[in-house]
Formats: sequence, structure tokens, C-alpha cells
Amino acid sequence: MGGLYISCRVLRRSLVLLLLVFLLVATGASAGTYTAPPQPKPWEPAYKSALSYAKHRRGIIGFALRTPTQRWVYHQKRTMPAASTFKTLALVAYLIKARHRDLNSHDKALLHPMITRSSDSATDQVVRYVGYGLIRAVAKKVPMYHFHANTKIWGRSRIDAIDMASYMLHIDEFMPQRHRAYGLNLLAHVIGPQRWGVAKVRPKGWHLYFKSGWGLGTGWVDHQVVLLTKGDMRVSVAVLQQKIGNSKAAHAYGKNSLRGLFARLLKGLDKAEVVE
Repeated sequence: MGGLYISCRVLRRSLVLLLLVFLLVATGASAGTYTAPPQPKPWEPAYKSALSYAKHRRGIIGFALRTPTQRWVYHQKRTMPAASTFKTLALVAYLIKARHRDLNSHDKALLHPMITRSSDSATDQVVRYVGYGLIRAVAKKVPMYHFHANTKIWGRSRIDAIDMASYMLHIDEFMPQRHRAYGLNLLAHVIGPQRWGVAKVRPKGWHLYFKSGWGLGTGWVDHQVVLLTKGDMRVSVAVLQQKIGNSKAAHAYGKNSLRGLFARLLKGLDKAEVVE
């Protein structure tokens, strides 16, 4: 009986060891065959399509699309008259100058029409208040390498696409925190008659902040500078156009070009899960 008891005890131990070995092998096999779910591919614009489109449109076109780590560009350093995109710099300069106080009704009576309906007379007053020194300081902080202020006619100040895209990517951060929500709210509420181009093709689910610039100067221009945000993701775009003609028909053509370019540059952004 004693020998039989010992044999059974040994057998039980052997079975336990075999079970442990089996579990270890099974666990190892499972770990070896486990496949992590694929990570979403970072979003990219339809750059080649946008490039081909730009090359076949009338006039001189430059554009730059920025994400926090990437850029896609075309004639991005070609300078052009800023027209009313200059007003985004004037806005930030004004908010910086008023950073230690609340905005009053007089401030808002200038800033609101300057941005939402592109009032030139309001801009004249804003520029006189802030001065070109502060506007240049904002451009330097970005930094904007090719910005040149025209102190006689602010709309003829020179900009390029890559500088403006870099500026718009972080425009909220250049605003003092005290006035940040107000400044962004203005850029989000451009009036209906001026919501062309990017506003017609805004990706679903993304917040749009933008300013257009158009009109005569050294040749008709039609620009848009844009920030798009969704959660922690952000994309900025600057599309600049010059010398497309000096007529209402030319303005209509420029607006169509903006819509076509933004449709291509922002393609698929509505479904993007990762923007790097």
C-alpha cells in the first residue's frame, strides 16, 4: 500500500507539472500570435490633385498647408499684397495691447466689423491705435520671414503663404488668454456673404476660423488664411492668388479657385483620426 501511495503521489505531481508546462506553452503561443490592431494612418491632403489644379488656374497662386509636424507647399515664398488678411495681424496686435484690461464697447465696435465684415475704416482706426511696431512684433514672434509692412496702405503689406500658414496654425496662442475666446469667435463668424472658398467645403466636425482678402492693389488678389481644429488636432492653410484680373468676373473666378483648392487640400479630413 505504501508503494502504491507513493506512486500515486508522484503521478499527481507529474500531472501538475505537465499541466503547468502546457499552460506556459499555450500562453507563449498566444503571445507570439497576438497581432495589435493597426494604428490609424496620419491624414494627408490630396496634394498632387491640388498642385495640378493650381497649375491650371489663371493668375499666380501660392499655397501652404501646415499641421503641427508636416507641411505641403506650392510657391509658398512668393510674396503678394496682403489685402484684408492683414486684419488678422491687426486683431492679434490689438488684443495684445488690451491684454491687461477687459474689452469695452469701443474695442468691440472696431474689432467686430474689422473681422466679421472686413471693414476697412475700422481697420484704419485699429492700425492707428496699435501702431506698426506692434504689428511687426506679432509677425516677428511667429516668425514670419517675408512679412513687410506697408505703412502708407496697410492692404499692400507683403505676405507669403508659408508665413501665413505658420501664423494661423497657432493664431490663438498669439492672442492673450484673456481675449482668446473673443478673438477666435470673430474669426468663426465671418458674415454669410463673405463665406466663400473654404467655408463652402469645411470638413464635417471641424471648427473653422478664417479671414479672406480680396480687391485691387498691385493686381487683383483673392486670398484665404485658415485654421481648422477638432479636439487636439489642427490644420492651417493659406491660399494666395494674384493677377487674376480686375473685375467682378475675376473675383468670382478667384472664389471658385479657392473652393477648388480647399476641396482638394482638405479632402478626407472629415474622416481623419490622426493629424500629426
